[in-house]
Amino acid sequence: MSASSSSFTVPFFIGGKDTSADKSFDVVSPSDGKVAHRCGSATLADASAAIAAAADTFKTWRRTTPMQRRDIFLKAADIMAARREELAGYMATETGATPPWCNFNLDVGIGMLKDIAGRIATLEGSFPALMDPNTSAIVMREPYGVVLAMAPWNAPFILGTRCVAFPIAAGNTVVFKGSEVAPRTMSAIVSVFREAGLPDGVLNFIVHEPSAAAESTAHAIAHPQVKKINFTGSTQVGRIIGRLAGENLKPLVLELGGKAPAIVWEDADLQLAADQCALGSFLHSGQICMSTEKILVHESVKKDFLDKLVAAVEKIFPTGGDALTLINSTAVDKNKALVKDATSKGASVVFGNPDAQEASGTRLRPIVVDNVTTDMELYRTESFGPTVSVIGIESEDEAIRIANDTEYGLTSAVFTEDLRRGLRFAREIETGAVHINNMTVHDETALPHGGAKASGYGRFNASKGLDDPKFNVVKPVSLYAPRRQSTIAFLAPSPQSPTTDRHHRPPPKTLSPSMSFLGMGRQQPTSEQKIAAVEGEMRMMADTYNRYAFSPFPPLSPICLRERARAGETLAAAVSDRRLVDDLLVCPPLPPELGSRLSSRDCGPGGPASYRAETGMLARAAGHLTMATGATTTTTKTTTTTMMMCGGGGGGWWMGYHLQQACQKKCVPTDYREGELNKGESVCLDRCTAKFLDTSMKVSEIMQQQGQAMGGAAPQQGGGGLF
Repeated sequence: MSASSSSFTVPFFIGGKDTSADKSFDVVSPSDGKVAHRCGSATLADASAAIAAAADTFKTWRRTTPMQRRDIFLKAADIMAARREELAGYMATETGATPPWCNFNLDVGIGMLKDIAGRIATLEGSFPALMDPNTSAIVMREPYGVVLAMAPWNAPFILGTRCVAFPIAAGNTVVFKGSEVAPRTMSAIVSVFREAGLPDGVLNFIVHEPSAAAESTAHAIAHPQVKKINFTGSTQVGRIIGRLAGENLKPLVLELGGKAPAIVWEDADLQLAADQCALGSFLHSGQICMSTEKILVHESVKKDFLDKLVAAVEKIFPTGGDALTLINSTAVDKNKALVKDATSKGASVVFGNPDAQEASGTRLRPIVVDNVTTDMELYRTESFGPTVSVIGIESEDEAIRIANDTEYGLTSAVFTEDLRRGLRFAREIETGAVHINNMTVHDETALPHGGAKASGYGRFNASKGLDDPKFNVVKPVSLYAPRRQSTIAFLAPSPQSPTTDRHHRPPPKTLSPSMSFLGMGRQQPTSEQKIAAVEGEMRMMADTYNRYAFSPFPPLSPICLRERARAGETLAAAVSDRRLVDDLLVCPPLPPELGSRLSSRDCGPGGPASYRAETGMLARAAGHLTMATGATTTTTKTTTTTMMMCGGGGGGWWMGYHLQQACQKKCVPTDYREGELNKGESVCLDRCTAKFLDTSMKVSEIMQQQGQAMGGAAPQQGGGGLF
């Protein structure tokens, strides 16, 4: 595939399919002014379709494991590396970038994918300690949902990859609104992920022509299924996006323009400072938000520094070579106007010629302007081109004042041999990053990247690029569960236990076959064996429960644990496969007349409707799980696990069964309909329930004693255990 083909039209990518638009526009290469290809222009309907596809896919993508996402990212990095020449060709054609800048973009993009892959598994929640001993809490991390991502053209394989990779890694889905200047380059990023196996609908791509920018962006931001926004671009557009996001209460990350200062102190290595300032000012024709715009140099070394700076610029960007290419002629005209205004007010050009005629209107050579003052447009305006100002300073306070005398605050540099002075400057300069003895253009995935003031807010890169409030949101979940001391033993049913038909079948006395390998004295099972055994045991418990409980479990539900907070905690700590936590479902309800009595009498105010037929089954399954994961002591005989749970007890299953059968048979008419008990029936049920609960507590005490006699763990005093 060639990098330039005027007959080619860049398609959209929506829901896993290439989508052609009814309307398209020309993409012109700034290198030669010719039409490189065309690109489809998205309508509002196209934008809505992309958002809908992302929202639908989010339901499944959010549940993928970190390992699955990691593997996709690593494969994407390999694919991007393998397609380097092709991708660099797209970028050079659309943006006029030089080969070194294209390769730098790809190197950073590839490294970013690998770095993010290694960080995905670090996203984790927490279990804070609360004031109330009866209350536990889990702080979970969840993805937002659909993220609207927008990136500019000037560093597409860095900024384009960044804007989609971090949200996707965190479990979100993305609608990527690419730059109309470099659509083929950005669509190539999507194709890399697609080739790497990213599921359809996770990453959707649209572009619109410039005239449709305002309407399309406002529509996407206001869309109810868009939950988060990230934008990298100019401060002017960032203000508009920030306002729209605020009106719709949408969180966002903004990385905007800059007016980066570089301070050169009198003790600096002047050659190092000159080389780094030359690169920082004119790399990629100065079309980088981190480009050095103001050089603040100590008056005592200013002349010497200027000589070295001019020599460095000539060496790196020789006047005998081609002039630098800018994205369009408008950018060239802007820089020339800024220089003309400055010279008309007393500034002097010490390198370059703004009036020189170049090969095309998109080319301009580096310009160094000395003696820039506050009344000049160049002092405050981001040139976003190959123009840099030089200003003399005499004190640290003056340097800091001038460095901070701007609405921007993205990045800065300090050149000094005194580390303490460098750190003093770093503390006082109002920028998102400070680079000591290095150029202002510095962005790598190990360092959080973002701005201050009008350069935006939020951070990309490193762990901060994934953590809340970037592309994950934290959700605290508190669980109130008054505890009773209870020992849950795996004991045979009493002689009076029903044993006849389908509804009168006792639970097994011993562990199920799936758990049999867990006996003492055998070889330790592998993690995979443990997980398989626990899954099998949970399903066996659910199947058994269906024979006795009031309401059946949903199909294939492992066990009912979500409303028992500490079970989730134990699962997360003991079982590495997170599916066992994610698949837990809400407990089936108890008939209201019976549930209200149990929850108020046995579970305390506001307790869950955790009746004994339910908690007995949970106790047994949780005990098996505990054995499977080695979370408690096991013996060659019966294992007794001490737990605190609402109305728990080793015989809780049978207690619940008898309560249902005895009390409902005695008090509730056969033609009973929910909510229709008369006063006499209600009083009868009250008394029957109370009598049964009194008896059940005595049985629990006997079971605790029996459990200790059989060699199990002794009952604990106070809190503890799974529930």
